[in-house]
Amino acid sequence: METVRTGLTGDNLRLLEKHISKDSNREAMRLIRIDGADIVTTDGKRLARITPELPEAIPSGVYRRLTKEKIAKSDLWSVTLELQSDVQYPEYKQVIRHDEPELCVISLDSDDALSSSKTMLEIFQKTKRALNVQFLEDITTKYTELWTVYGVPENPEKPLFFIRDRVEVVLLPFKFGK
Repeated sequence: METVRTGLTGDNLRLLEKHISKDSNREAMRLIRIDGADIVTTDGKRLARITPELPEAIPSGVYRRLTKEKIAKSDLWSVTLELQSDVQYPEYKQVIRHDEPELCVISLDSDDALSSSKTMLEIFQKTKRALNVQFLEDITTKYTELWTVYGVPENPEKPLFFIRDRVEVVLLPFKFGK
């Protein structure tokens, strides 16, 4: 198998790892998709896509993370990936944001214990969607981050798209019984 090494910031690596499926029956979702400059992970309920500024080009494909090592005195991690052949990764481009309008801008702050509850209420008021609080906590970094939230305003069953800098996260809302 072909292996490659790349560097990622700690926040980007953590974000990608949080969105990898833990379900052993969904093997493809336990892997990482590299598509041009995009690195994608999904667990079927949410998806993370980052476009890091990588010094090296990584061939497009589906990879398994083999190792990760912190680079001394930096926020970078060296990651070794192994190319997986004959794996059908989910068609993530069907789920990412296309032309959905902006609904709001939110601030996520990991140091504020009440921030998650306040943010959940703010998101619900502005988007009419209830989200899993763990999903929000998983995209919170050690820095206060402003995320622009996009979605279809008249359809609360559609996903929300959280976008900042070179990162996009897609979160599916709770579906309540009909």
